[in-house]
Amino acid sequence: MVNLIILKEEYEIHHHQYSSEYYLPLYGKLRLVTFSPKNRYRSHSNIDGKKNIIGKILKKERHITVPISKYCIYLEFRSGNFFKHKNIFSKKFIKSSKILSL
Repeated sequence: MVNLIILKEEYEIHHHQYSSEYYLPLYGKLRLVTFSPKNRYRSHSNIDGKKNIIGKILKKERHITVPISKYCIYLEFRSGNFFKHKNIFSKKFIKSSKILSL
């Protein structure tokens, strides 16, 4: 699936119950930020499609994806069953300025 993500004020932490996700930026840079089950910062990685070709988020791993530039166009691939996609949102929002300062 091709996605366009635009930089905004806040992002909601979420995870996917049944599938892992893979990201391949086509234009721009993308920051993948992971959190613990208690929504505490765990790690982050920047992918740009040139140096770091593909980013991966494991199923049930809490995360957010944020464009480092004003926007990012990327391919998103999912593993697992494509008929059961259950996104679970934690109702915890993180400001983009905090994410980009990591």
